[in-house]
Amino acid sequence: MEDPKKIEAAKLIPIDWKSGSNKGKKGIRKKTVIPLKSREEVQVQFNPETLKVTFTNRVTGGKQPKESSMQFAGTSFTYLSMQLWFDVTAWSKLDKKKDKKSVDDVRKLTEKVAKFMEPMEDTNPPKLPGVRFVWGSFLFDGVMESYDETLEYFSEDG
Repeated sequence: MEDPKKIEAAKLIPIDWKSGSNKGKKGIRKKTVIPLKSREEVQVQFNPETLKVTFTNRVTGGKQPKESSMQFAGTSFTYLSMQLWFDVTAWSKLDKKKDKKSVDDVRKLTEKVAKFMEPMEDTNPPKLPGVRFVWGSFLFDGVMESYDETLEYFSEDG
């Protein structure tokens, strides 16, 4: 019997974009993705159960009587949302077995994700770092627009 394919853990990779001089399809300038060394890559502990991809268009018109139908009025956007789980209770036990220093506060893991919300210090005007979400063949480049953190299950010592 063959071994099932190993499913790699999803990860968040810090990136930036460099405008290229080459024009792609429809005369649009290509942007080159470059690694961002000033931020840390984050490998998630548990792959998301679902990924939600939302496509939106900016439209105008169609709201008044006798007005023409809605028309495309500008940039379209694509959003990716997901829920990531981090757990130090199970990982601390595994780390102790492997003689590694265990993480005792989950916020030490999640702060790496939250860093994608902080503007880069070396840009004027300040801009957010790019983030590439990679999971198997799924790849999504963007910036982190919002971040929610819910802390559950506390140890006996708080």
